[in-house]
Amino acid sequence: MSEVLKDDKSQFLARGGYDLENWQQLDRDLRVQILSLEAEPMTNTKYGQKYMIRGSLTGPNGRTLQVKTVWIVTPSETRFVTLVPD
Repeated sequence: MSEVLKDDKSQFLARGGYDLENWQQLDRDLRVQILSLEAEPMTNTKYGQKYMIRGSLTGPNGRTLQVKTVWIVTPSETRFVTLVPD
C-alpha cells in the first residue's frame, strides 16, 4: 500500500467512485455490503461495544475495495466509526 493511501482515505475511496458529493451512497453501501458480514469484537467503551468488520466494498463505479471498518453498537443504534484500506 502506498503512503498516499495510508494518509488519505478520500483518495482511496475515490478509487471506488466515492467523493463528498455522494457520501450518502457510501453510508448506504457500508451498511448493506459490510455491516452484514462477520464482526470481530474489539473493546467495550462507555459509548458502546466496538466491532471490526473486514470486507469487500463495491463502489458506484463498479470497482471493489478491500476495507476494514470499525462500528460502535449500542442497544438503540449501530454507528459507523471509521474505515481504512485493508
